Order: sequence, then structure tokens, then C-alpha cells
Amino acid sequence: MQDVSYSLFDKEFYLCYIEFGGSMGKRDTLTNRQKEIMTFIKKFIVKYGYSPSVREIAHGVHLNSPATVHVHIQNLIDMNYLKRDISKHNSLILMVPNEFDFHDNECVEVPLIDKEFLEDFDHEIRHPDDTFYLSYQMIGNHDDVFLFKVSNDNLKNLGIFVDDLLIVSQGDAFSFRDVIVFQTDDFYIHVNTYSFVDSFFIKKHCNVVILGKVIGLYREY
Repeated sequence: MQDVSYSLFDKEFYLCYIEFGGSMGKRDTLTNRQKEIMTFIKKFIVKYGYSPSVREIAHGVHLNSPATVHVHIQNLIDMNYLKRDISKHNSLILMVPNEFDFHDNECVEVPLIDKEFLEDFDHEIRHPDDTFYLSYQMIGNHDDVFLFKVSNDNLKNLGIFVDDLLIVSQGDAFSFRDVIVFQTDDFYIHVNTYSFVDSFFIKKHCNVVILGKVIGLYREY
């Protein structure tokens, strides 16, 4: 599991990227002050090539007490957003991607599906109404990827909530534990585990088309 911040269309999203297939969950949500400190550290690293000192962070986020900054940094380390570089005195290493160090060749544009009812899925993938940029780090070696926006809270037990953007890899290699996106013969798109689809939906619907396997998600905080 990995939490990420990602900036898109001049709007900053604080997102959770969860790799499916193992244990699920998320880090604690950052406070506004922690977000401010993380943003300052990221921008400083992009500009200077190294992490800021405690006093530089304090000045950058308008805190008078370096001791307070120390507490925030330790909390961010405990939450696995940062870690100390033991090879360099008081140097910090980002444990999350830096959205301010943005290079076009490190990202790929993928289709975004935000409809539950879709008569022609293939056409929507080839000619999407909307797209989203994902870093290659997020999709790994998966070639055919799309995003599906969740519109209901039926999957809270799986850690999936309304407005989550599911990262979906198209293909046909699934296990019973996989979370999949599929379409029934009434053209509605659903999300559930492969075991649930195999045991229930296939008996209810004559034609179930599996559109892909969920390999992660984005969540706005």
C-alpha cells in the first residue's frame, strides 16, 4: 500500500493508492499542516535537489518553533511519508511520489469511465469523454488500463467508497480473490469480487462480460 499526492488540472488531490491483492487499508489522513509541510518539502527538493533543513521548513510554512517542525517530521516518518537518510545528516527521503517533479514521459493518459450504464464499452475506451494521467509507477507492467469512478457505497466492506477512481487492468486472468469490473446483459457496470460474480451474477444473467481486474485506486481527501 502506498499513499500518494497527485496534482492534476490545477487542482491538488490528496489521494490514496492501494495495491489490491494483499492486505487492504490506508495510512492516516494528513492534517492541513502536515500537507503544507509535505508540499514544501517536495517543492524544495525539486528546486534544489536535496531536502530542506528543519529551520528552512519552519520558515517555509511560517512556524516559529523548530521543535514543532521536528514533531511534525517525526509523525510523517511514523506514517511512512518520509524517512531519514542515514547517510546524510538531517536529510529526508520522500516515501511517496513527488507530484511536483512531473515529467510527461513518466505518465500515461488513460480513459476515465464515470458511467454505470454503457451500451458500447469498447467505443468508450477508444473515444473516452474524459481521461486521467497516471504515472507508470502506478500501472506497472499492465498495458491496457482504464479508470472507473465508483458511484455507490455497495463495496464499503472491500474498502471501496463513492467517488473512488479504480485503476482497472483489462484481461482475462483472474483469481477468486480479485476485485473485478464487469458488465451484465442490461449494459450496467458493476464491481465485486470474482468469486461473487462466479457464484451469483452468472446464474442471474445470461451474459456477464468481465472488463478488467482492479489493481489499485485513487481517493481524494
